[in-house]
Amino acid sequence: MNNKKVHPKTRNSQSTSKDTRNKARKNTILDSDLSIGIISTIIGGLVVAVIMLYVSSHYNSNNEQKQKIAFLNTISIGQSRTYITDMLGSPIVSASLPNYASEKDVPEGNYSNSGYKLENCVVLCLFNDDSLVAFAIVVNDNNIYEIPSVSSLSWKANNRKLLNFTYSDLNDSLTLENLDVEPWILGYSTTGYAYNTYAEIYSGAHVNHFNASFIGNYMYQQTAAFNPDLNTLFNSGNVIMNYQKGNSLLGYDEAAMLNTTQHYTDILNSRKVIYPNLFGIISFELVHSFDYVTDIVQDDSRAELLFGDWN
Repeated sequence: MNNKKVHPKTRNSQSTSKDTRNKARKNTILDSDLSIGIISTIIGGLVVAVIMLYVSSHYNSNNEQKQKIAFLNTISIGQSRTYITDMLGSPIVSASLPNYASEKDVPEGNYSNSGYKLENCVVLCLFNDDSLVAFAIVVNDNNIYEIPSVSSLSWKANNRKLLNFTYSDLNDSLTLENLDVEPWILGYSTTGYAYNTYAEIYSGAHVNHFNASFIGNYMYQQTAAFNPDLNTLFNSGNVIMNYQKGNSLLGYDEAAMLNTTQHYTDILNSRKVIYPNLFGIISFELVHSFDYVTDIVQDDSRAELLFGDWN
């Protein structure tokens, strides 16, 4: 039996080498843990920063929206284009209007209109040079816009929000005898794609009683076909408007123009179930040219930009 003796120095050397390897391994593990901890801290900080940025951006966006909605209650005839743009942001669409003064009973002017888009709300503004002469607010939510209080108006919409009342709630005293006096009925029903409007114009407006207020419905695309009462307002309003203006009916026969009693009756019935989504103010000199206000959304591409994401 060969018992080989290990020299004490060799044994000590082996022990020292093993200790060194163990320490190195421990240091590597510690360095790895430290690196993971640092990386985790950095990632956690980045996640928190992104969340804070999103929350801040969302808060600022909501706050900006609320400020714009609040401004809607202060819009008035005579304000400048620059001021309105400062308050509502840049318009989504803008266009100059041809001068219809030779065709319509409106004063000469340099007319143009702009469409401003807010969340669930579109503001259509008509300018003469740089001065606001009419505007229309159209909403897609029943908690957006509250009708301003106007003591001189013969309606019950004061301080009520659009899409929260019907036309008969607004004014239930209309009859066939007085419907052609006030309100003035306006209807624009097209066979095209983008443009159907019904409105009732009343004397008086908040801030300036020398203007007129109007309330109505604007419908993008041909969705009126799915709502007979809304379709009645558009079509019958168009007939009555032309009758009141003394215009020949384009697209309607003479019998339809003369038989306005049925159209009045149809409107009175439809007013009981339709909820207006449009309110605006217009200067008296343009009352009979209401289509100036909504002219910009007669164009399909512009209407798509303003209303294309509405259900």
